[in-house]
Amino acid sequence: KNYLQMVLRELSRRDAEAGYGSRDRPKRSVGSYDVFECESMSVPNVSAEAWCLKGAVRASTPPPSDSVCLVLGAGNQNFLSLIDVIDRVFQHDQVVLLKHHPLRPFLYAPYERILAPLVEAGLVRMVLDEGIAFAEELCSHVRVGHVHVTGSGATHDAICRTLDASGRGAGQVGVTCELGCVTPWLLCNGEWKAGEIEFQAKCLAFSKKFGGGANCLSPQALIVDDDWPQLPEFLEALKRSLRDLPTPPAYYPGAEDRLSALKGEYGPGRCEPVAGTPHPSSTSEAGSSTRPLLPVHLLDCGYFGEPDFVAAGLRKEAFCPALCLVRVRAGNDMSSFLSQATRVANDHLEGSLSCSVSCPESAKGSEDLERAIEALKYGAVGVNCSTVFGYVSSTAGGGWGAYPGLYTRE
Repeated sequence: KNYLQMVLRELSRRDAEAGYGSRDRPKRSVGSYDVFECESMSVPNVSAEAWCLKGAVRASTPPPSDSVCLVLGAGNQNFLSLIDVIDRVFQHDQVVLLKHHPLRPFLYAPYERILAPLVEAGLVRMVLDEGIAFAEELCSHVRVGHVHVTGSGATHDAICRTLDASGRGAGQVGVTCELGCVTPWLLCNGEWKAGEIEFQAKCLAFSKKFGGGANCLSPQALIVDDDWPQLPEFLEALKRSLRDLPTPPAYYPGAEDRLSALKGEYGPGRCEPVAGTPHPSSTSEAGSSTRPLLPVHLLDCGYFGEPDFVAAGLRKEAFCPALCLVRVRAGNDMSSFLSQATRVANDHLEGSLSCSVSCPESAKGSEDLERAIEALKYGAVGVNCSTVFGYVSSTAGGGWGAYPGLYTRE
């Protein structure tokens, strides 16, 4: 609802103002960024800023005006496909064919009601999924000028292969994707109060367990200073929160296999399952389990840069309840830790969608933290919160997407 209201508000304002955009002025500059105020997030104690690169961003070539944008629906959240459709229609002036995800055919009926004005105007049509061959046929259709998907890197590659095989590859059909991330969570050292440790541990635990880890912003790599004296206290608080929070069913296909494969890379000495009570949605009316209940597994990668470091959990988005512990030696110095942790996050983890930084109250506004936010090549950075609020910021003048300019089609 907030996103639709934002679109209505912005389009109305754009029509009413001849000098649209001239009202926006940065409140400050940080290195290569201009920083703009966002509107109220309507979330207690959470605010947002839009950090915009000063250099121009190259615009993509628009598709032919008589072509269709094919939106391949997301499988893990009900609202994602709807926002993708609204975005392509109103921000990109495209007519849209939405193919619903095979896990979520039940969305057809409510979407039909919500999108009725666009359907009646001939701007949107919807179809249910009929298998891989059907999706390939849609992608390669001569009238499709753009394909957008919220999914995985493997899905992106499959789309490109299909387009290449049909002779309609690069240069003929645009492809945009929101592909997820091996999401890092940087845990600063310093002097923490007991309440700060409890609260941040709970934030991390909830973010990891939400949706069984099947989220593009689900934290996957917890980067810590092994020299921080309060690290054992934080890890105990994290395990306590993981045990206290109900465990949702692992509903997403392949979650059990992906978790099993990751566990095999680390072995029993570096793998610690932390079980919680079953979530009510995990059992049927008869009391039997409807999906596997997978506890969050803490996988200890070891010390970054040392010979026995295991990097398997950093190379691919897990989409399951796995959390990798990445240790650096920073001597309990925040500047050293943030410098090392930022390099690990930027250079050794797949993706650049979003990340979080947890720090004590005393670190907020510090030059070390500001430099780290500037250096992190991620589209959204959450400070002492999950980047679910980064997604929410797109309804308040922020944005959601990968860090600009890092990727080619290949």
